[in-house]
Amino acid sequence: MVTALKSKLTDFFVRGHERTVLVRRNIALSFLIRAGGILVGLVLVPMTINYVSPAQYGVWLTISSIVQWLNFFDVGLGNGLRNKLAHSLAIGEKEKARVYVSTTYAVLALIAILTFVVFAVSSSFVEWRSVLNVDAEKEETLRSVMWVAVGCFCIQFVVQLINVVLASTHQSAKASFIALFGQLSTLAAIYYCIHYVPSSLFALVAIVASMPVLAFIVSSLFLYRNVLASLAPNWQFIRFKHAGSLLNTGGIFFVIQISVLVIFQSNYVIINQLLGPEQVTIFSVCYKLFSVTIVVFNIIMLPLWSSFTDAYAKQDFNWLRNSLHQMRKLWLAFAALTILILVCSPLLFKLWIGESVSVPMSLSVCMAMYVIANLWHMLHVYLLNGIGKIRLQLILVIIGALLNIPIAIYFGKSFGIIGVVGTNTLFFLVLGVVYSLQCQKIISGTAVGLWNK
Repeated sequence: MVTALKSKLTDFFVRGHERTVLVRRNIALSFLIRAGGILVGLVLVPMTINYVSPAQYGVWLTISSIVQWLNFFDVGLGNGLRNKLAHSLAIGEKEKARVYVSTTYAVLALIAILTFVVFAVSSSFVEWRSVLNVDAEKEETLRSVMWVAVGCFCIQFVVQLINVVLASTHQSAKASFIALFGQLSTLAAIYYCIHYVPSSLFALVAIVASMPVLAFIVSSLFLYRNVLASLAPNWQFIRFKHAGSLLNTGGIFFVIQISVLVIFQSNYVIINQLLGPEQVTIFSVCYKLFSVTIVVFNIIMLPLWSSFTDAYAKQDFNWLRNSLHQMRKLWLAFAALTILILVCSPLLFKLWIGESVSVPMSLSVCMAMYVIANLWHMLHVYLLNGIGKIRLQLILVIIGALLNIPIAIYFGKSFGIIGVVGTNTLFFLVLGVVYSLQCQKIISGTAVGLWNK
């Protein structure tokens, strides 16, 4: 029996379409690595809340949310590179692939420098206590915290491009390892601070913001000297004229990213302004529990993005059709898993957080609905992004972004956190239905007009 099981596992990872085998291997390795990452993340939340107060932790979450907005200043270059690099490698244009990598690094470095200069000049004119809606911290402390957070972000803004290169070369499991490396470094530093460093918001931000940056730098140096040597960024391969072609697709991705940012990331700011930092902590704790299914689903979908690009470049519609069918079946399993988490959520919160944060059952129900809708939406977005059919997505997310904030504020005032999450759920339901229809039309060859752009 053991021999038969071993044989089946071996066949699963070595037999089948070459593209499918690569996806399976990356998913399996990513599962093992991300499982460790999820556990570390779950341990980090209560440790961090115990190191600082729930209100201070809420302030950090709000700062992190604001800083993450800057992540979209790459004007879509990261996703543009992902498609261009995967396509170039699929048709054997290796030198052009290195040009794309080197040029993207150069452009992102220029954007990061400009971003930090703008922040440095404008920071002294901003009253951060008002922006963050907090009275317990001194203005000088908050300003120092923002300098650290933005400074670390600007470095990470460039060095995290290694993840895109790994995904485009069907090595997404290594990107998961980099994330785990950063989480373990953060965990070790927080543990040290709990025992030897007095509680402070500044120490927390310095640790949580800098450790992932260190992980990206160390990993990039190692990988570009070894398995990614042929794609290593080099000033001799920088061709700014290719920035335009990266931006043709990347520019649309940029607008989509900004719109998605408004739809979801603005939640932290809206909740903070309407209900206060402690409610941000409640929202974040609830989301972190239910987002376990999103994280796992992303592990599966991430290797597929570049595989979709490869298949579409080679007009392999049978593989695309079969993959989409399998992913939809998988969505049903993840929806069931989300409902199971909902049923067990009171016990899970008690075991995980204890009595430090109280999450109402009504919020858990709303968050479960949000996650199920988001997974269906995400499933089809990965395929559309991979094959570059994103014009309809662009139009819909712009409409969603314009409507989300005023509607979320209205329902947030009326129903609290539930109103904000419910607004997001409604948008993802609508988007998911439309995208599923578009994917079906493209794969069946019946897509015309906007459906095929």
